[in-house]
Amino acid sequence: MSGRHRLAAAGLILLGILAVIAAIGLGCEQFLHGAYASMTDEDLLEIIAHGPIRGALTAIAKRRQLSDKLSDGVAVAALADPGAESNSVRKLLQNKSAQIREDTLDRILDQAGKVPTWHEPLVERPTLPMKAIKRLAAFVSSTLLE
Repeated sequence: MSGRHRLAAAGLILLGILAVIAAIGLGCEQFLHGAYASMTDEDLLEIIAHGPIRGALTAIAKRRQLSDKLSDGVAVAALADPGAESNSVRKLLQNKSAQIREDTLDRILDQAGKVPTWHEPLVERPTLPMKAIKRLAAFVSSTLLE
């Protein structure tokens, strides 16, 4: 096999490996969501504190009846790396049963102006304090005017 053919074969192998990694990553979140459903808040907070694996924050954010402690843990960890964990915040906001404290919402709103994918789930939260509504209205209306 010539050097050019070996390079092409190596490229195909690399693409295959990346496809498997992507497939595992997609399935990983579903697996974690099921596994985390039966864990205690304390267990999950410990997982978050030790640097969760990819997909963990999103899986935790989707948990039914998410406590305010877990919501805060997800938000703090996700906001520390908003580029990589933006989807975790969106899933947290979309979780209608998640209890999100006002100070946690304030931290999310501090960055939400730069993340349009958070706007709709923020607007659709079941209850928002008046302060949060005013902040949200300010940057959502700015986005609409642009």
